[in-house]
Amino acid sequence: MAIVSNHYKIVRVAENMLNERVRLITAKNSNAYTNFGTNTYLIGTQNLAIIDPGPNLTSHFENVLNTIGSAKLTHIFLTHSHQDHCAMAIRLAYETGSKIYLLADPNLSKIDLLNKIKDKSDKDQKFCNKIFNVQVQTIKDFEQISNEEWCLKVIATPGHMDDHICLALHGSDAIFSGDHVMGWSSTVIIPPMGNMSHFILSLEKLLERDENLYLPGHGDLITNAKDYVKSQLNHRKNRELQIFDLIKSRPFTSKDLINIIYPDINSELREAAESNIFAHLIDLASKTKISNKGKMSIKSKFFYKL
Repeated sequence: MAIVSNHYKIVRVAENMLNERVRLITAKNSNAYTNFGTNTYLIGTQNLAIIDPGPNLTSHFENVLNTIGSAKLTHIFLTHSHQDHCAMAIRLAYETGSKIYLLADPNLSKIDLLNKIKDKSDKDQKFCNKIFNVQVQTIKDFEQISNEEWCLKVIATPGHMDDHICLALHGSDAIFSGDHVMGWSSTVIIPPMGNMSHFILSLEKLLERDENLYLPGHGDLITNAKDYVKSQLNHRKNRELQIFDLIKSRPFTSKDLINIIYPDINSELREAAESNIFAHLIDLASKTKISNKGKMSIKSKFFYKL
């Protein structure tokens, strides 16, 4: 058990209900991209909020409901709209009567918002029968949402996804960091929804805050989080310099660069590595340091711009 503050504790929950202010349930969707699985967080004791309900797995759904127990779930927060974080949201909202909160264009219709987060594997279209009874609300940067038990502040952190947020827990030293800062790996940036320039700015944004304990969407708790964020920033900037130096020597595509930059990479992660490299190439092109011919794509060959 790790102390979050004098008022908040975090524990890992298996099948049992534990009477703590912040509880962690990890979904059983472990793979090369999710580490142990997606971390779902419950906040409060009676009127609860959940952060990232996770994948729409029956085992995880039942585990979450068992952990909620006789308490009332009122708020479902999504750090972003990747399926491993949001696919269970509509099912959970329908079952509990809670409202879904996410960062999105406030002009989008309810159906458009729910389409962003629905379970894409729902072949039977069960989603269509549930949306009329589900409430969804857009949120914005710096907004505070609270009840008598907890208060969460929204921190818009685009980069991994354009709709990514982190959530700061008032009265603690903790930030729920989603996939923006993870406890086991650097973050994958997949254009066009992912943007390396925005990601770096969002890392710098977190350094302006005081919180120093991060509760990530995957992996273990991150203590001394600000130092960790600084290391992530240095890693990205060094990678950009490495890519730039290579392209100064001769033209490359993203795929060409994988074997040079990641010679021993797990084959399951090659696509993610190529996306990360492409995101760096887009960022360098936006700074007019490199260029390509024709319409830019992940297959484009980039060359040094004199």
